[in-house]
Amino acid sequence: MVSACRPGGTERIVSSLSRSLVEEGWLVDVVCPARGWLTESLRDSGASFSTKPLRGISRYATIGSLAVRLREKPVDLIHAHLHRAARAAFVVSRLTGIPVVTTVHSAKHNPIYKRLATGSNRILAVSDYVRSLLLEWGVPASHVDVVYNGTNFDEAPAAARDEVLAEFGIPSDRQIIGFVGRIQPAKGSFELIDSIAQLFERGLPVHLILVGPVESMDAEAYAASRGISNRVTFTGPRFDIPRLIDAFDLFALPSHRETFGVAALEAMARGKAVVASRVGGLPEVVLHKETGLLVEPGAGPLCDALADLLTHPLETEAMGKRGLEVARTRFSLESMILRLEQVYASVLEETAVRAGSQEVTVR
Repeated sequence: MVSACRPGGTERIVSSLSRSLVEEGWLVDVVCPARGWLTESLRDSGASFSTKPLRGISRYATIGSLAVRLREKPVDLIHAHLHRAARAAFVVSRLTGIPVVTTVHSAKHNPIYKRLATGSNRILAVSDYVRSLLLEWGVPASHVDVVYNGTNFDEAPAAARDEVLAEFGIPSDRQIIGFVGRIQPAKGSFELIDSIAQLFERGLPVHLILVGPVESMDAEAYAASRGISNRVTFTGPRFDIPRLIDAFDLFALPSHRETFGVAALEAMARGKAVVASRVGGLPEVVLHKETGLLVEPGAGPLCDALADLLTHPLETEAMGKRGLEVARTRFSLESMILRLEQVYASVLEETAVRAGSQEVTVR
């Protein structure tokens, strides 16, 4: 169960997780609020999906219908992502007795996580940073596990850079800085546009590719106001993100807040050096001066770091190679699935013990 279906890091994780669990033999039924990027990505996954509202007064009908359905056809456990799904899962669990695993992707405090920390339920933090927040919010440490996000982007076939650039009409001699995510102030999108303008003024042949939904309608106008409309490309939401990342010379994630940084990991898995803000969980993903550079939020530090990497291509390439190694060893999709299955098994075992059962179903 997930609260959103837009093209974002959480939704990409849910899509990858659902596919992998199906391959492992689990029966997966994804509940999300509406049709969108997520439901499209699941069409050939083998997972079932349904759309049900999770906000407003309509959420009560969703909770009721799910409770009835799960009494008639029980599942082993409910895995909720984001706080609205967590709230619905909490009530459904109370009505059906089905245990809940909840992944916390956001740094926004919500009391539902403390309420869910009971019985055999587990609260999963996507980083040590998120775990520290959960403890601050009063969630018992005994109910919290850290499960890093994973990616299999390293498995996608390599794409031809010139073909990608030609698709968007970008000259092949430009140095491409890429971004993947929601284009909004909290992601540092405007500071990134500022940085491109400054880099261009310094004489660097830069071009910015922004991949994702434009959630601030001023972004394109802002690029125009800085005189770099022909240096910034907005692709909109895409399903071929690995292919686009292959065309980047380096990747930027200048977020003001970030609990993990799925997009940074995905770029590392394609062998790209990353410039990211030193906030939240990003320092757990991007290793400073090893797989990229960490900077304080703001256009000035961001611009300087980008210039440093663009003018030292050999060092940048070496960082990208190390980033690929880190992605494969610490943040693979396989390691995420293995860790999750361990959590699932422990939840089911504890649930069975609490129910006095002698047999445990793990799938």
